[in-house]
Amino acid sequence: MAAKTAWRMLPKMLHALKALPRAFRGRVTSSAKRNERSDSAPKSLSGPKTDAEVAPQWIGSSDPALLVAGHSHRYSFLDYFVQSGETAPIAVLNQRDLVALTSDPSTGPIDEYFQIALATARERALPLGLIWDGNQHNWEFLIESEPRFSIFPAIGPWADGYPRPLVPRSLVYELFRFGLAGLRAVLSNVANENVLLFGTPPPKTEEQVRAGISTESVLVGLAEKLGMSSSTLSITPLPIRFELWRMTQELMSEIAAEFRVPFVRVPDEAMVNGALRVDASHPDATHANGLWGEMMVTQVRQLLAAG
Repeated sequence: MAAKTAWRMLPKMLHALKALPRAFRGRVTSSAKRNERSDSAPKSLSGPKTDAEVAPQWIGSSDPALLVAGHSHRYSFLDYFVQSGETAPIAVLNQRDLVALTSDPSTGPIDEYFQIALATARERALPLGLIWDGNQHNWEFLIESEPRFSIFPAIGPWADGYPRPLVPRSLVYELFRFGLAGLRAVLSNVANENVLLFGTPPPKTEEQVRAGISTESVLVGLAEKLGMSSSTLSITPLPIRFELWRMTQELMSEIAAEFRVPFVRVPDEAMVNGALRVDASHPDATHANGLWGEMMVTQVRQLLAAG
């Protein structure tokens, strides 16, 4: 009986989120993507060589051993470059405008940003690390919806005492798989370039998420208008967010294998109890900092050294 009830609840669990959390979620996501724009990049990137122009441009070492391109989590690698005293042998493809998430090969070539990334990797014979999205689980599930749900093996018990029926992982896989069509399009354009696909940062603790939201004046103001605050928002429990994040990593790993592209997994040392380490966290709700970027670069070095 409980299983039938959970199945009947699936549409609501995944799509019919309440208006209040959904309205706030949209703003959280917009904030999470702010690092795609030069006027609000992480403060540690405000020095020379980090202002993005309208057109994509490479920022970092003039003699890099690794190129990095992709969505907003690329700023972790820029932060690593800055924090290294601009000595880290990496270059990151940056631009002022949002990097496209979707790409349909049937409608024409892939986005110019990724064309430039692949062309540079080919012309300079350098490895290119791609970082794709990484906020899927945050966009849909950072703020917990009603009815609540969970995914095995995150079965509780839950501190708030609310029941969270399990939903099939396969259903959530399909939700995330749809958003990875653009990644498939980009990887289908890889020929002889040495391309790697980065994993993306794990979720943050509830305390980190609330602290990150509290630093965003727009989000704080919106929450107040809705009779809420960063301390009263319903944040999805970490064990559930960890499983959701892990599913995105599994899907990207599968796609990388399909296109014979190495997948660079997030190392265990970047996490504590399923959450991004505090010292590897950028002070917002979703992004990592240069320490995480350095860890990922170390992963690439080890992978390339192993042949």
